[in-house]
Amino acid sequence: MADPPEPAKGAAELPAGSANGLPKGLNPGAPAAYWIWQDPSDGWHLRTTTAGVPHQFMGRILGVSGEIVGRPMRTEHRDRVRFTKRGMVFDFQTQGSIDGLDFKASDNGCVRFNLKIDGGPAPKRIFVGSNSLEPPHAHFMVCP
Repeated sequence: MADPPEPAKGAAELPAGSANGLPKGLNPGAPAAYWIWQDPSDGWHLRTTTAGVPHQFMGRILGVSGEIVGRPMRTEHRDRVRFTKRGMVFDFQTQGSIDGLDFKASDNGCVRFNLKIDGGPAPKRIFVGSNSLEPPHAHFMVCP
């Protein structure tokens, strides 16, 4: 699996703590989207949904000052997740259910995301935290 290229510009910074809590609307029948949240007791969560139509989700997750450690959650046979020195890259297809990843930042620090749906950025289809915040770009950073 080839790593997604680094974006040409820096990551948008979301307000600290904005990833706290489960985003509203996450369910297996939800439209194609990323759902990201942090729980202080068990780390970060990323889920994908598609409302029954297959979509390709790929991206890179990096710890800003430490490593990312985690595991795939609800993935299928052809889904791929690979750990790098500071993070992970993933490439999987979701169709009508929920796929995703659970992970932690080794220093409980900030996390940087670079996400794509069907090969392109889709910031209006990324929902972060209990307020379902939409980042201005698909390349963004959020701190606990």
